[in-house]
Amino acid sequence: MQKLENISRLLNTNVYIKRDDLTGIGLGSNKVRKLEFLLADTKRKGAEVVFTTGGAQSNHAMLTAVCAKKPGMEPILF
Repeated sequence: MQKLENISRLLNTNVYIKRDDLTGIGLGSNKVRKLEFLLADTKRKGAEVVFTTGGAQSNHAMLTAVCAKKPGMEPILF
């Protein structure tokens, strides 16, 4: 979370944003947030392998692979 000082001062209230570019995984993005919840649920259900598909140099495929490896799952990309 990052406080937006100028807007907070202008509105006379504290305004914060969540910086997806600072998630620490790949390029960040809303995809990382979504994958965090989907893969945690998948891992809880006992999955060990994650399959996904995407075009050449797919940002989705790259982020899925990185996020799957974090909890020890094996990503397979098509």
